[in-house]
Amino acid sequence: MKFGAVLLVGALWTALPRPAAAQTDAPALPRKAALGAQLSELQIGVRVDAVVPNLTAQALGLQVGDVIDRLNDTTVRTPAEVVAWLSTQTEGAPIRVAGERNRKPLRTSGTLAGRPREVSADYQVSYGQVKSERGWLRTIVTAPNAGAAQKHPALMFVQGIGPGTVDFALTADNGYARIIQPFARSGYVTLRVDKPGVGDSEGGPFAAVDFQQTLDGYRQALKALLARPDVDPERVFLFGHSMGGYWGPLLAREFKLKGIAVSGTAFRTWIEYDLENTRRQGTLGGTTPLDMHNLLQDKALLNSAWLLEGLDLNQITARYPRLKPLVAQSFVQTPSGPQYSGQHMRFWQQVAALNMPEVWAGASGHVLALYGASDFLTDARDHELLVSWVNFMRPDSARFVQLANSDHAFLDTATQRDSLLQWGKPGGKVNPNILPVLNEWVTPLSGVPLKL
Repeated sequence: MKFGAVLLVGALWTALPRPAAAQTDAPALPRKAALGAQLSELQIGVRVDAVVPNLTAQALGLQVGDVIDRLNDTTVRTPAEVVAWLSTQTEGAPIRVAGERNRKPLRTSGTLAGRPREVSADYQVSYGQVKSERGWLRTIVTAPNAGAAQKHPALMFVQGIGPGTVDFALTADNGYARIIQPFARSGYVTLRVDKPGVGDSEGGPFAAVDFQQTLDGYRQALKALLARPDVDPERVFLFGHSMGGYWGPLLAREFKLKGIAVSGTAFRTWIEYDLENTRRQGTLGGTTPLDMHNLLQDKALLNSAWLLEGLDLNQITARYPRLKPLVAQSFVQTPSGPQYSGQHMRFWQQVAALNMPEVWAGASGHVLALYGASDFLTDARDHELLVSWVNFMRPDSARFVQLANSDHAFLDTATQRDSLLQWGKPGGKVNPNILPVLNEWVTPLSGVPLKL
């Protein structure tokens, strides 16, 4: 694709001042508590279906079949309520459990264990923190056993939207762990950071956090990574998944990166993406063309009102009464404000204000854009346009690769419809075909091949 002459508004990273050092010297961020039990819902409480060794449930003597209806002074009836209670507790806090065992009263008490810490013979794992505008955030860093005796290449991993934690062992069976672990095992320093209000991180509730506040957390974490004595600042890479493909190039404008890989992201205007995504998913789910036409007419009007004009929901429904059902369907009201697709309304307004061609024009580093052919949440065209644009700005610096039988979560699925039907259900298997592609891309740039 050819592009005509353009006037670029955004400054390149070389024109930006050197960022101030990240603040990391704080008392250790408390570890959030872990119960260590698999639970299911009963009308009278939650049932213990399995007990994880070396965590709170085992220390309290809980057994499979026990029913829990109270934690300290809080009544619990669902696993979600247990998770919500645990999110307010830290390692070492007291816990009292009340419930039933074999239809007899059960009472036990003790001390809450913290979330498990990863230990590996292949690399060192450290749990630290950085200060962001929302508060202290949990960082998880792996480093080669050689330590600071030599400088190593590094990888920062930036996750997608939502409150999911990246605080897991790299032996976990999920797409993120499968991507990061080969870097950790191959002599790279790797970095993850939990968003404000997620995991051990302060700054919640997550429902109140916006796009720019999340970006600041990543900014502070990347500063800390670049300042490490065991990191070669000339060989720092970033992998951005989904919305990480927005945060990633913004970071690559501020910091000189060797390379940035993105997967399952967008490049065109956010309103274009949202409308096309609605059509794609609706069509895969069986929505008729007539119903889809009517839905997109209303959604285009709604998106213009809240994303471009900045109207609040009351203003929108007052001006366009016909949109009331769509507003009620699209937004969830919380004490922190309206949520759309799991994030604060303000988050998406900030995303919609971004000019991604301008962002990418100022981003540093070689670019790898990956798209799973079974991904029903994004479009190959965005990745192709991204690569064409970057190569127009910096010839031969970007590459596009489509991954067969891989979906948005890197799971092995044959088609977009298969992925849609399986989404969120257990039993998915990660497709590792992304790893040889990453290895082929990163090895010439870093000089360190991945151990696959």
